[in-house]
Amino acid sequence: MFGTVFDFVSKLLKRMQSKENLMRMEVMNAFEVKEFKKEKRISKKAVDNDNILIHFHFYSTNSKVQLHQHADSVDIYYVIDGEGSVTIGDEERVLRKGDIVAIPKNTVHGVVNPYKKPLIMLDILAPKPKA
Repeated sequence: MFGTVFDFVSKLLKRMQSKENLMRMEVMNAFEVKEFKKEKRISKKAVDNDNILIHFHFYSTNSKVQLHQHADSVDIYYVIDGEGSVTIGDEERVLRKGDIVAIPKNTVHGVVNPYKKPLIMLDILAPKPKA
């Protein structure tokens, strides 16, 4: 397997740029790369190109991402494990393992994990935000 997420992404991007072995499947497992820090969210890039940005987010207890928005990107959250409180616009819901939600462009959203169990989410932004 790969040593770090950086190694994985670097190899993938190099192959994409050189157009060599594009048919070879690259796999990253959230449970193998997971990392938690007290009251912090840790993010690890899985895919980063001009069209899409995919992260794994690891939320420890009492960690959060402040309300924010993406002007030109749809944001999709998929809960891999745990549960967390997600705000989208003026609505707040608890998302649990297996839940998926799409956040329209230019919509305020954020995540909080007030629970004892860590939260693992896949975050997909398409197209990739400009900055």
